[in-house]
Amino acid sequence: MRKLFKLPFKSCFTSAFFLSILAMGLTMSCDNRIGDSVFNPDLFSEVEQEALGDQIFNALTSDISPYNVLPVEDHELLYRYIDQLYLQSYRVLRSTDNWTKSRDWRIAIFEDENQGAFTLPGGNIFISTGMLKAFRAEYELYYLLSFENALMNNEDIYIANIASFIENTIDLEELINNPDRARALEIGIELYEEQSFSAFEISIIDESAMELICESGAWRNDGLVQFLSRLNPDSAWMLSRPSVINRVDEISSISTQLSCNNTIRERTPNFYIDELLPLIP
Repeated sequence: MRKLFKLPFKSCFTSAFFLSILAMGLTMSCDNRIGDSVFNPDLFSEVEQEALGDQIFNALTSDISPYNVLPVEDHELLYRYIDQLYLQSYRVLRSTDNWTKSRDWRIAIFEDENQGAFTLPGGNIFISTGMLKAFRAEYELYYLLSFENALMNNEDIYIANIASFIENTIDLEELINNPDRARALEIGIELYEEQSFSAFEISIIDESAMELICESGAWRNDGLVQFLSRLNPDSAWMLSRPSVINRVDEISSISTQLSCNNTIRERTPNFYIDELLPLIP
């Protein structure tokens, strides 16, 4: 059982109680029942999650995918830079948990003005061009990457959430053991278009993301404060990762409490605006 970025409750009963009261409609029990079966958040090991995530990633970036993923060879500089940032973010998780240490977590950028981003089991991430255009500084993008990492790494929220809308978790086990590109594509589309979390769960992940940023580098950990107002309330990311009413105030408060002394916004002034934005179609 991994220890980083777990729900901050000491028992299943306490977790269920507080989540049921505070999670704005989140339904959860100590049994985590899905239909007639009992779902265990530890059902899939990290290695199995990696295998599942890689299958889905390959399907979503294949010629049968409905998403227009930018080819790496045509956008080498854009991918190289975001890959570097992403590695800085995820290497803390990869080194401290049971993930495969030699496996890279991959990035796919898809062309869509809808502001969206989602992480697959095992850490591969998709980001829309519309989302990338919402940022004005590197530390804002770094917040998004770290947020998605922290979300994926919290099995009590992320894996349990997947099981809540995948009709039968046996399908996931089947896919892990018997690769099926068509089925992997279906699940990947479901993850992006149907997966959503409660505002309370997102507030938990915000704090985990800020802790991760403090551990992984020198970037400021309050990037969300700057870019949140630029996001369309009806965008894919905002609808699937809703905010509590005072989210910006909470972020500012947590940043002060963490006191990690991270101050870097950009490597050089206006780097994101001058160097990165022109690379985004």
